[in-house]
Amino acid sequence: MMRIRQWATNGHFVKWLGLGLLSLGALSWGHTVQAKALPTLTIGGDVTEIAVALGAESQLVGRDDTSLAPPRIQSLPSVGYLRRLSAESLMTLHPQRLIVSHKASPREVVEQVAATGVEVHWVQASDRVSDLPEKVRQVGAALGRSQAAQQLNRELTPALHEVEDIPDLAHVKAMLILSHAGMAPMVAGSGTSADLMMQSLGVSNAFHDMQGYQRIGADGLLQAQPNLVLVSAAGLKSLGGEAGLWRIPGLSMTPAGQTAQVMVLDETALLTSGPRTPKALLALRQAIQRSFDRPLQPVDEAPASAVP
Repeated sequence: MMRIRQWATNGHFVKWLGLGLLSLGALSWGHTVQAKALPTLTIGGDVTEIAVALGAESQLVGRDDTSLAPPRIQSLPSVGYLRRLSAESLMTLHPQRLIVSHKASPREVVEQVAATGVEVHWVQASDRVSDLPEKVRQVGAALGRSQAAQQLNRELTPALHEVEDIPDLAHVKAMLILSHAGMAPMVAGSGTSADLMMQSLGVSNAFHDMQGYQRIGADGLLQAQPNLVLVSAAGLKSLGGEAGLWRIPGLSMTPAGQTAQVMVLDETALLTSGPRTPKALLALRQAIQRSFDRPLQPVDEAPASAVP
């Protein structure tokens, strides 16, 4: 016991111990900074937007085609569509860290990149808006920015609570049209991010009994009887504007077509759950509420479109 006391009170030992702990602290701090500063590639528009909101934009060396917000992020090189990844495109940008949406595929490609020593983090939270805080937490952990993630979640909490309290508008039967240049329009059924969005909005999906995104004919549209069409700005443009939208066979004969009920979406905010999603959902819900609270007008008297 006496020997231990002598060592503990020896000035030289205390000085050496202090310097040693200081050195270890400096090494630990340096390691943390290095981990945070790794050249990072984000895959998934929601993942990228969260990374930017957490203050990691300067670390990003690339993105995928679905990463469109904030708009300035589009200046980064793209590795292609998140569901058609290739190892060559991912490695071209020499990332040291990948943060990848659970929707990315093929998974084998990401595993191949991980085998080269690249740090890979899968974000497993779903696109349900209620899972947004967990998604933020996972991205924050991957970036070494857990405190920033906690702060962002605190900021999102009030709007998330408002979304949870949205009452049902059971009489609104919506359909979401997915359209891109060079492809036939499809509608969203269950098991899609669009269906989750409609659930959050408190409206019915006219095609909930259908799985995934599918093409639909005139008979299917007339049977479903949607009274609201949801479409992205890019999708509406690919259809030739609103005039082209109503030329989809059968659509003009539905309640939505007869009353010109169409709303144009910001798909990057509404079809994945990111930092802008709660407020975007609330704004769209308010627009739907206003539209269906007033008497519906015949198509020749209705406004050209309703944009939330």
